Amino acid sequence: MELINPTNILSTIVLLALTIIGWLIKDKLNGLVETDKRLEGKVDKLDGKIGSLVSRVSRIEGSMKLSPFVAGSPVQLTPAGQEILQKSGIEDAVVQRKADLMAEIKKQKPQTAYDVQEITKKAFQEFQWGEETMKKFKEYSFQSGKWTLADILEVGAIHFRDIAMTELGFPIEDLDKK
Repeated sequence: MELINPTNILSTIVLLALTIIGWLIKDKLNGLVETDKRLEGKVDKLDGKIGSLVSRVSRIEGSMKLSPFVAGSPVQLTPAGQEILQKSGIEDAVVQRKADLMAEIKKQKPQTAYDVQEITKKAFQEFQWGEETMKKFKEYSFQSGKWTLADILEVGAIHFRDIAMTELGFPIEDLDKK
């Protein structure tokens, strides 16, 4: 009778090695998860700071009449914004799609004038404008050389915000309340 079986020793060594490798891999994966959580927190903070910077730059541009918007409460269109509204085709698109746009706004059940404004901005970015309409917006953006598709949609949203507020029963004066 053989006391030490080479097969058993080899099996034990392989099992021990796999256990150690598994433990090391688990430890590394846990470290990656912790690193991912730390990075996620830093990205969230950075996102907030970028949003703040964008807001500040927009206010400066609006004050200098370089933006389609006038900074302040409420955000209003500058002469450049009025030009975008008319020449890009967004004003006509709003007239044609008013009922669909209002349905999108109403679905979100805005409670304040601010809600109407923010919901409208988001709705304009996500709205299915149709291929031909988007083609007009993009062509205007390309021809102007200074306004992006996002600018055109935001101009339309600011314009439509006042229409939506009236239809939803929010007094326009509520826009001045902070």
